[in-house]
Amino acid sequence: MWVFVLLSCVTEYKPEHAVGELTELVVITNKDIFQTYMDELDTIFSKPLYLPSKEEYFDYYYGSMVEFNKYRFRRNILIIGRLGDPLIDTLLPPEYRDMVASGEDFIFGYKDLFTAEQNILIIAVPSWKYLHDVLQKNGETIFNYFFNGVRRTLRGWLYGKGYNVKLSDYIKEKYHFAIKIPYGWQISFEDPAGKTIGFIRHMPERMIVIHWEDEPLGGWLTVDEIIALRNELGKKYLYGDYVDTSMTRTYFVQFAGYYAQKVEGIWQNDERVEGGPFRTYIFGTDTRTYVIDFHVFAPGEKKWYRLEQLELIVETFQPIL
Repeated sequence: MWVFVLLSCVTEYKPEHAVGELTELVVITNKDIFQTYMDELDTIFSKPLYLPSKEEYFDYYYGSMVEFNKYRFRRNILIIGRLGDPLIDTLLPPEYRDMVASGEDFIFGYKDLFTAEQNILIIAVPSWKYLHDVLQKNGETIFNYFFNGVRRTLRGWLYGKGYNVKLSDYIKEKYHFAIKIPYGWQISFEDPAGKTIGFIRHMPERMIVIHWEDEPLGGWLTVDEIIALRNELGKKYLYGDYVDTSMTRTYFVQFAGYYAQKVEGIWQNDERVEGGPFRTYIFGTDTRTYVIDFHVFAPGEKKWYRLEQLELIVETFQPIL
């Protein structure tokens, strides 16, 4: 078990939102501890992705406990300390310090402690001898806390001020499915005869394509069939994009209340000398088969959180039966 804590704090200066890059993370601790446990921190935060160029989820760096005030408005903060450390004893109320002392829990999450869009996670141990096991056993939990924190911020950026109701209603009335299109997005193309519509947002380029057939899904597709389908959409609507078959994986998920095939891979375009990651969902209702595809082109930038932004948009999709 671990505990999420919501606290408020009065400070002399409070920016409207947390500062720092979305995937930047400061580790507040003793410098010797930071250096000793860098391998464990790398395992948790520096998981490599190839989209197609290599990138890591989070870029973390050291921050001193005694200089915590300098970092208190950062976006993602991991605090690692012992009972008796002034910062730990200040941030954790007595009941949580008791949990640490008894071994009941060592990890505590604080959302928006000093400002909005902030994720703070405290790892507190009775003594340093416990830390290795805590990091080893809870690495996925620690990672997911900050990963989901990024998604929370992205959701706020997308929908914090609502969404384009006029465009979304147009889509619902004309095509008989619902999706909440954020402000700043626009229709890239419409092909009613081809039962396909695309939405785009530039700088960097992100695109969502929705294709449907007015018949139920006859059966799950093979990997080759999925690639052929995605290549067909790429040829017709995406300037000739095609799938790099060496980096494709498919698995099953729940999507929009239905069992679906999900595909992750890399698209390429030889003529435009472009490429990047894509994801595709394929599922069927009693009356339709849907293919929902999205991709990113953002050279020189982290792409994983751009993909998560698109995930958040397509998660609003609902068929209208």
